Amino acid sequence: MVADPKLVAARRDAELARQRLLQSAHLLQERVAPSRLANDALDTARERGTAVLDTVTAAARRQPRAATAIGLGLLAFVARRRIFRLFRRKPRHHDQPSATPRRALPRPPGDKA
Repeated sequence: MVADPKLVAARRDAELARQRLLQSAHLLQERVAPSRLANDALDTARERGTAVLDTVTAAARRQPRAATAIGLGLLAFVARRRIFRLFRRKPRHHDQPSATPRRALPRPPGDKA
């Protein structure tokens, strides 16, 4: 049985189209793989972080006093709770008994003293 040449060509074209579609799907799957996306995000963050660090370093070299003031301000902000604890009022302990009498605790029933 001889196949129609148009039918053979259509099947061949369909097979080629299916292979291209599968190849595109594999490429797309590689692009959106979580590990690939995470690595791309880390690379971008490193590049931007390096750029920011270079900019900040250059500015600090141009104006060292301003950079020192900013650094001390950030340090004070981060350590603010410890700094406040250093300067808060502490209760005073007196050697003499207080002027206000202390209340005696009630005795439990049946306790004879």
